[in-house]
Amino acid sequence: MSLVDSTIIAATVSAIVAFVILVISNFLIHPRRWKRNLKVKTLERRLEVYGALLTILDSMAEKAKRQAKEEEKYEPHTMENPYDYYRLSKIFERENYLLSDKLSQLWLQFIQRDTYFAVYRPIKEGHGLLDANFTDMHALVRKEYAELKQQYKKITGIQL
Repeated sequence: MSLVDSTIIAATVSAIVAFVILVISNFLIHPRRWKRNLKVKTLERRLEVYGALLTILDSMAEKAKRQAKEEEKYEPHTMENPYDYYRLSKIFERENYLLSDKLSQLWLQFIQRDTYFAVYRPIKEGHGLLDANFTDMHALVRKEYAELKQQYKKITGIQL
């Protein structure tokens, strides 16, 4: 009789320990890992969008330097319209949830300032160049991109 009691007690203790391990694993360890993985994936997507936006703005700044003559004053960015506009609008329309509110506001200000439809006219007529001032947006994108890279390094330990 004592043999049966000790076997039942051992089986019960073993089942309780297995249950506790299962509960800890499913309700504490895995959700933290899932949350971290989700945070990393979102951060990677934001880095991708900000990287693309920074590349577009850098290329527009280089176009402005190439187009300008030395003695003339020139705008800091030259938009190759409609191509650069399409690339920018794709980011600001489809990926807006990944961008900061301030960055979205700067884009909306640019669109609102286009009272003569300088952005939209070349879309119908064909290719055109548009001088623009994206200096504030360019600086903000650089700053936020650097912050995102720091966050990524902090979470993953990987330097980009």
